Amino acid sequence: MALTTINSAGITDASIVNADINASAAIAKTKLASLDVVNADVSASAGIVQSKLATLAIDTTELVDNGVTLAKLDHGTQGDVLYYAASGAPTRLGVGTSGQFLKTQGASANPIWASVTLTTINTNAVTRIITGSNTADTLNGESGLTFGSAVLTVTGNILPEANGTRDLGSNGTRWANVYSSDIHLNNTGTNGNEVDGSEGSWTIQEGSDNLFLLNRKNGKRFKFLLEEI
Repeated sequence: MALTTINSAGITDASIVNADINASAAIAKTKLASLDVVNADVSASAGIVQSKLATLAIDTTELVDNGVTLAKLDHGTQGDVLYYAASGAPTRLGVGTSGQFLKTQGASANPIWASVTLTTINTNAVTRIITGSNTADTLNGESGLTFGSAVLTVTGNILPEANGTRDLGSNGTRWANVYSSDIHLNNTGTNGNEVDGSEGSWTIQEGSDNLFLLNRKNGKRFKFLLEEI
């Protein structure tokens, strides 16, 4: 009785060689039972070449799970990357340029090689604080704003963004000591003080033996009455 299909049990290991297949009558898919010809049935030294197989004769039903090794994949170029294109077919992304990175472009788009956008820091130096600039991908190292050994040093003025709205410290988080030259006090535009509701602008200045108080609204000058103890 003629055999209609051959399974693995009927084949001696490594007994099938390329010469056993008629080149003019390639094996068709219908002549292969699902998963019946396994890797061990084919001779490693004389395996079946592509010309002995009909087009589409072998699909996933004829292959054992995890049966295709890396050695069986088509050789490519070092650095190439395989991905799935819109058609669903594996596609090769050619090697990029040294220093580039693989960038996804999201759903419905192919990955690409992309270059890193570098950020330039102008006038950078040790302890300088970095700030933004009006130029894309550019930062500035502020020569007048440095931080080192837990000390913030400012070359210039520190200003709130609005008049009379921000505090320096708080009732529960106070500065230990305030070191200053003259003290300028001005509550104009704040609806006045809590005693008589008036507004004023005063400056306290230091003398060698006295403290002086200058009224900046009417120009009058006073000195504190100090009692030595």
